[in-house]
Amino acid sequence: MPVMILLAAAHIGFWGFGLALALQGGTLGLPGAIALALWLGAIGFWLAYVSRLSTSGWLTGPGVASLPWLWVPSPPVLLSLAGLFLAPVLREAWLAVLAALPVVAVPALNALRILAMGTVIKAWRAQFPRRIGFAVGIPDTLFGLSSAFIALSGGFESERLKLVWNITGMAILLMMIPMVFTLLRQPRLDAPGKSPARGILAFPMVLAPAGLATLFAILHVLSLYRILG
Repeated sequence: MPVMILLAAAHIGFWGFGLALALQGGTLGLPGAIALALWLGAIGFWLAYVSRLSTSGWLTGPGVASLPWLWVPSPPVLLSLAGLFLAPVLREAWLAVLAALPVVAVPALNALRILAMGTVIKAWRAQFPRRIGFAVGIPDTLFGLSSAFIALSGGFESERLKLVWNITGMAILLMMIPMVFTLLRQPRLDAPGKSPARGILAFPMVLAPAGLATLFAILHVLSLYRILG
């Protein structure tokens, strides 16, 4: 099973299981459940749309670098930020789900970021842009290892460790955005012949910047909100 498909399934399972626990525990009502389902469904629709653009060859065709907003995580990010600041029912639903899940659930999900090692290997073989493959893939892999250790240890030893862990995880994801924008706007992407940069736009790799990274990021944002709020 391709890595990105596995990650997508893991996120669906994470939110679906948490939603069921919150409903069963009575900490989440029907409006919140509907809001969360609509949010997750909207991101899923966007991922399906981007996947269609990728498999049809449109994303890997010439000129796509001039329209990066069509596939980068702009819609999922804007939707999630709107939910956080403008939709209390969705924000409370997120928090209710996180509260209902075991304390190791978030680090366990982030442990899957170990799979970024595949990107590092592709970058080493010149099958993927090395700027992203090394600069983001290596820290992401190490973060996944730290997440696995935390999950296997039963959770965070302190609130300070949780704070540092979430900030670090968010920073690694944020690094990817300017790198991808810069890379895809370079003329060499449209040059004849195969460019490693096109690997970012190929399905299923494109699912990472198109939305999966946002799903990881929102977990860090919500965790920080709970710590600092």
